[in-house]
Amino acid sequence: MKNIYIILLLSLSFISLAQKKTETIESNRLGKSRQISILLPPSYEFEKDKKYPVIYLLDCEYLMEPFNGSLQYGYYFDDLPEVILVGIHQAKNNDRIIDSKGDEDGLPTEKSGNFYEFIATEVIPFINNNYRTVPYKVIAGHDATAGFLNFFLYKDNPVFDGYISFCPDLAYDMENRIEDRMKMMSKPISYFQVSSPTDETSIYERVKLLDENLKTVLNKNVSYKYLQLDGYSHYSMVPVAIPQALYHVFKGYQPINKEEYKQLQNQNTGFVDYLTEKYKNINTLYGVDMKIRLIDFLAIQNLITKNGSSEELKNLEKIASKEYPKTMLPSFIEASYYEKDRNYDKAIKAVEKGYSLKDIGMFTKSFMLEKLEDLKRKRAGQ
Repeated sequence: MKNIYIILLLSLSFISLAQKKTETIESNRLGKSRQISILLPPSYEFEKDKKYPVIYLLDCEYLMEPFNGSLQYGYYFDDLPEVILVGIHQAKNNDRIIDSKGDEDGLPTEKSGNFYEFIATEVIPFINNNYRTVPYKVIAGHDATAGFLNFFLYKDNPVFDGYISFCPDLAYDMENRIEDRMKMMSKPISYFQVSSPTDETSIYERVKLLDENLKTVLNKNVSYKYLQLDGYSHYSMVPVAIPQALYHVFKGYQPINKEEYKQLQNQNTGFVDYLTEKYKNINTLYGVDMKIRLIDFLAIQNLITKNGSSEELKNLEKIASKEYPKTMLPSFIEASYYEKDRNYDKAIKAVEKGYSLKDIGMFTKSFMLEKLEDLKRKRAGQ
C-alpha cells in the first residue's frame, strides 16, 4: 500500500511534457457535436516514425490528468510505453448518464448504443487517421461509464484490448455476461477492476460477484486483476488505482520482474529464447521497437550462469553485440561464458578486450578491473 502512495504522489508531481489539444467531432451517430481531448506523449514530435498505443478515457474531465501523471512517472522509469491519451467529454447536459445507460435487459439503450457507435465508428477512426497509432487500445471509465465500457466485450472481436473499470455500475446481469464472454474470448484481453467495501453497497456487491465469476475463467487469452482498496471512498480510490491499472494492461512491457525471474529459475534452457520473445511481444503488441534493456541482459546472464548451458551465453553475447556494439557488455558476457567452463585464460582475454570499449551502466573500467583480478585469483586456484 505504501508503494501505491509513493507512485501516486510522485506521478502527480511531474510536469507533463505532453501536448494537449481539443478537437470537435460532428457526430452522425449522436446527431450533434462532441469534444474530445488528446494528449500526445513527450516523444511524439521528435520521433516522426514512432507509433503509439491509445488509451480512450470516458469521464475525461477528471480522469485525464491523473492518468497522465501516472503515465509520466512510468515513462521516466521506462516501466510503461508512451501512449496517446484520448478523452471523451461527457460533463455537459447529463451526457455521461445518457451515454452509459443500459435497458432492463442489460443491453445499451438507443442513445447509449449511439454513443457506442460514436466511439467505435467515429472517434477511433478519427484518431487512427490523424495520429500515429498501433492497434493496441485501452478504454477506462468510472461508475456509470465503467459499467458502459463492458458493452464492448459483447462483440466476438472486441474493439479494445484493455479494459479499466473503476467502481463499475454494472448493467443488468453483467456480472454473469462478462464471465460468459471471457470464457469464449479468442483474442488477448486485459481486464482490471477496482472497488471497496466502503464503496456504494450496490456497486461493491456486484463487483465482488463479478470478481468471483472471473476467477473461475481459465482462458489463457484473458489477463484479469481485481484490486480491493479497503477504506477508500467511491472517488478517492480512483487515483490510487490508476497506476496498478496501467501496469496491468501493459503487463509484459516492464523489465523482468521477481515473479518472472522466479519462474525462469525452474528451467535449464530457453533463457535467450524467452528474452527475445519478450521483446518481440513488446514490439508486436505495443508498437515499441526498443533495445533489450541492460537489466534484462544481466538477469538472463545470471540465470544461465546458475542454471543453464554455457552455449546459451554464446547466443546471449551475439545479441548483446548487436544491441550494444562497442560497449563492455558483450565482452563481459563472453567472459562469463569462458568462466562457466573454467577457461580462465580466455575469460581474462575477453575482459581485457572489453576494458578498452565504452562504459555501459555498471560496466566501467573499475568494474572490469575488479573482474579481471577475480578471474586471475580463480585461475591461480585451479
